Amino acid sequence: MINSSDIYHFLRPLTPTKLIDPTQKIRLGSTYDGGYVLYKPSLPKVDVIYAYGIENDITFEKSFCTAYGAVGRLYDHTIDKLPEENNNLHFRKEGVGPEKKEMLNTVENHIIENGDQDKNLLLKMDVEGCEWQTLFEMSDHTLRKFQQIAIEVHYLGSGNKTKADLQLKTAVLNKLSNLFYLYHVHGNNCGDLFIQQGFKCPETLELTYVNKELLPDLGSTKYDVSFPTEFDSPNNPYMQEVVLDYWPFCSENKRVELGMTPFFKRKFLKLKHGKRLF
Repeated sequence: MINSSDIYHFLRPLTPTKLIDPTQKIRLGSTYDGGYVLYKPSLPKVDVIYAYGIENDITFEKSFCTAYGAVGRLYDHTIDKLPEENNNLHFRKEGVGPEKKEMLNTVENHIIENGDQDKNLLLKMDVEGCEWQTLFEMSDHTLRKFQQIAIEVHYLGSGNKTKADLQLKTAVLNKLSNLFYLYHVHGNNCGDLFIQQGFKCPETLELTYVNKELLPDLGSTKYDVSFPTEFDSPNNPYMQEVVLDYWPFCSENKRVELGMTPFFKRKFLKLKHGKRLF
């Protein structure tokens, strides 16, 4: 049975670092869903971006490769082709997973197949829950190849049917925290908020990690960071933005006194004269 200590240790790695200047951010991609916030100073060094989960949106990949002259390697086994042609973007109808089978392959295999072992890489991943097992099986050696990781993590509440489910997610978040600084956090307002054992967290989060090897000499200055930031936009523009003004995203309000309610659903904002209210 999942207890409060399990939830605490699961959420603890989601506390963003305060040691990296939060003004050094840039948003690339769609204004709403499909855009990601990155650490700007290291981006010109990126040679190749590996993007998993495309559907019908390549705004992030296109804007990144245009801005920094990188090559985009895009993978998605649920579509037949990209929504538009782009000379910088190379698509393969294949998904990502913890091992090679059927329509899936591993990140390690993709890097080797493309001859990118010695290049500066960036990872973007939005694969609707497959990220957990994929990252769990990925070696530290492969993870270290990525200068930054922009990832949407799913089922933070509803996916924890058993203690083993929670332990898997906890291991992945700790693994990432050992190698990367959690630089940016954004709650996806298309999902719910979950409340369990007195802790609260969005069901889906967008996370940006910066490789610790890029910033070996961080000072002791701590920046005041709150989320959402000026770089963020709601994934769904017709719903209220998620404000992360509670632990683990800030130091206050570690627990919420809302009983044992497992989920708290937010409602669509009303429209006035066909316009959003914010």
